[in-house]
Amino acid sequence: MKNIPGYGRGPVHLLGVIFCYILAIYAGVKLFSNVSLWIALAFPAGIFLHDFVLFPLYSGIDRGLKHLQRRQQREEKVSVGWVNHVRVPVMISFFLLLAYFPIILRLSDDRYLYFANHRYLSIPLASGYSGTGSWLRLQLLCSEAAL
Repeated sequence: MKNIPGYGRGPVHLLGVIFCYILAIYAGVKLFSNVSLWIALAFPAGIFLHDFVLFPLYSGIDRGLKHLQRRQQREEKVSVGWVNHVRVPVMISFFLLLAYFPIILRLSDDRYLYFANHRYLSIPLASGYSGTGSWLRLQLLCSEAAL
């Protein structure tokens, strides 16, 4: 098929992209129709925070690590690349922290914490969960990822 001038791809690709945008808008309307304004604003704020703050930050750190590795390899201090040995455990640790930060910072309500931990703790439903040990468990998981 012939490319569309100014777009650079064929008409089937353009229709696919338009369909994906329509589907995303439909899903967004359905998703945010019954939620509070806080959640509807937090989602675009998270996208903005990631794209304009976090992505430049961690890509700059990664670029600096790769530059340091290349310099060390040029000076023949190391023969094997070590950047992925740092990058993967840090990424796993970040995603674990992202998943468990409400429990670690005790932001979750007591019912969630009780049902998430009822097999491990013998506490009644009314008392809730103190969150003791959550930070230690996260550190153990992250250290296992580094090994």
